[in-house]
Parts: sequence; structure tokens; C-alpha cells
Amino acid sequence: MDWGMITKESTLSKDQAFEPRPAFTIDWARQYDCGPSDPHLHAIGQFIANYSSVEWKLAELFALTMSKPTAEVQRICVETNMSIAGMVRYTKSKLTEITGTHEETAKDLVFSIDAFEKISPTRHKIVHWQWGLNEGEHATLSDLIKPRAPEKANTAMTLEDLRNHCFSLIKIFQAITLGLEVLSGRVTRQQILEVRVGTSPEKLFRSSVSSKTARPTSIIPRDTTISSARTLLGLKCSRDDCIFISCGQAASFRVPMTQHKARSVEPWPAEHGNFCWPAEQVVQ
Repeated sequence: MDWGMITKESTLSKDQAFEPRPAFTIDWARQYDCGPSDPHLHAIGQFIANYSSVEWKLAELFALTMSKPTAEVQRICVETNMSIAGMVRYTKSKLTEITGTHEETAKDLVFSIDAFEKISPTRHKIVHWQWGLNEGEHATLSDLIKPRAPEKANTAMTLEDLRNHCFSLIKIFQAITLGLEVLSGRVTRQQILEVRVGTSPEKLFRSSVSSKTARPTSIIPRDTTISSARTLLGLKCSRDDCIFISCGQAASFRVPMTQHKARSVEPWPAEHGNFCWPAEQVVQ
């Protein structure tokens, strides 16, 4: 990010409201069905764009901690086949050694990098797992290539979850970008805070994963017992009550909390596949 992007003349200033690009209507008629709903697909694309933007800034930060020109560092990374994970480990190690003027900025950067690493498993699922043909708020994912355990090879992601992840990533991008500007000596923390009046340093220079993105949601196979489902979802419900289950746009059903196999009040349509049990819908 150039200094001009955080001046009073920019859209990020305190004097101007952010104006997004005009809305775009997709003019590509579907010729096949693959993956979740169009809103989900849009959010997936935004997630990938945001994630790669953070990786770009991490690579720039890596070059700064190596005290070498970016071009030379790029050459080294190509010749050694260094991964982003390797760059991150080295960068965090060097940041922890910083004391004095930039010590606070270095700690903020480590905090934001930690937040980025927490999103990495979600990125792996979004990119490498297989998406179901879902319409509606819930989109299912399955690891059909290298499932390590059946109970961990299926999950679901709501549109809200995806968008929250996108927002977390862009906040991480901002925090790392501003920290990089300060650490490189191009600007000072005080100069940035003078522009962003009314915003705390914690919101500008460090970012964490939003708690909204951590809602426990799992896909439980049809033949799973209720007791096993409780264990998989981390539930501690001792009452012989009920649990609400739903899948995509399908209606919700009440299921007795017994040790018998899951059986819905109404016949469960085979095309809806496995049960989707959002943990937050459990009746305690």
C-alpha cells in the first residue's frame, strides 16, 4: 500500500466514506452445475483474492526481515523452492528479535500473522475439498481425496461464515500493510494515527480472526448415532430432548435424543444427502 492510500485524500481517510465499485451482474449463463450457490461462489473468489493479497504482503515483509532487495529474495525463494509457510516461520522468528523503536510494531505484526495462520486450515478446505451442489445458506464440503477420518472429512460453510472470513483477511491485510510501512521507515505510527483519528491502534495495527467465523458446524452421516453426534459436535446435553437438523434449504426436523440411529419426524429425501447439524441449534 502506498502512502497515498492512507492520506486524507484517499478513500481510507476519516473525511471520506468508502465507495465500492459498481455492482456487477454476471452475464455468463450457466452451462453446467458445479459447486454451491452463486453468492457462495462469489464469496469463495473474494476469499481467494484476499488470501493471496495477504501472502503478497507477507512475502514483502519476509524480504524486509532478510534485509535484501525484493528481487533478490524472489530469486532465492525460487531457487530454494521455499514455501509461504517457510517464509512465515522465518519472518516471525526475526520479528521476535526486534527491540527498541519498532518493538511494538513487530509484536503487532506477529499477532496479525498468527491470525492469518489460523485461517490457513479453512483456506485448505475451500481450495482443496470438494463442494456439494447446494443452493441456500449452507454449502457442504467433503474431503474425497485424502480423508484422514470419516467424522472429519465433511463440513458445511454458511455464506455468512465465508464473508466473515473475507472480512477477517482484509483486516489482516491492512494490519500487515501498515506495520510494514512503519517497520520499513516510510511512515511512523503517529503519522498513521493522525490520519485515522478515532481508530484505536489495536484495530489498525493488529487483527484477529472474528469470533463469528468460528461457529461449530459439522456434517454428520445418516447412520451416525445421536451419542456419536454429541461427541463429534462437542455437545454436553444430558436431557432426553431433541436436536434440530437441517440441510441447505430443506426444512428443519426434530430428532429424539436417544441412542437409536437418527430418524427424522418426516421422511428424509435421499437427494438431500447427509444430515447437517449446526451445533448452535441444539436444544440444551
